[in-house]
Amino acid sequence: CILPAPYYTCFENNLSMVSNINTVPAFLRQEQSTLSWILTESSLEDAYTRSMDQGHRPAMLLITNPNNPTGSCYSAEELKMALSWARKKGMFLICDEIYANTTHTTTQMVDNHHVFTSMFNVALSIPTPTNEENIGGGVLGDDVLVMYGFSKDFGLSGLRVGILYTENRELHDAHDNLSSFSAISSDTQCLLNDLLADDQW
Repeated sequence: CILPAPYYTCFENNLSMVSNINTVPAFLRQEQSTLSWILTESSLEDAYTRSMDQGHRPAMLLITNPNNPTGSCYSAEELKMALSWARKKGMFLICDEIYANTTHTTTQMVDNHHVFTSMFNVALSIPTPTNEENIGGGVLGDDVLVMYGFSKDFGLSGLRVGILYTENRELHDAHDNLSSFSAISSDTQCLLNDLLADDQW
């Protein structure tokens, strides 16, 4: 797994201890004039080469957007480059968007940093071969996964509710079976439905 760095340090433990996945950092470049952190194709290539030299063929690129711990949002161009690069390598792209609503909105911050763009929207803009086996007819492709949760933006970590959006039918079916053992209670579903439907709040 290639991880743009700096990254959430628990990723290493979560991936290696639970799934025995090797992690390799792709170092972000800090733009001194804006203090933004930039993802480049050369850093991805370098991480891929280092992983291959270690005897591990990377199977996925895991991006956190906005980034944790830097807080920077990737530009649409960076995300498009990352997806195109991952597809050329035959890799999955997983985008963790758990901080999607925790972004700066002042004029100065928007001028100096990218506004949040979801990988969902970026993937929609890139043509992909239609795969009838995919859910939704292959709009995003079966190699893009977008994750979200309520623990950060809403401060509801105790509810343990997360979302995985995928058009990969095989992965969807596997999670469908696993969800039988970790179903969200009706009370929690009603609470979150009311929360999300409260436009005025």
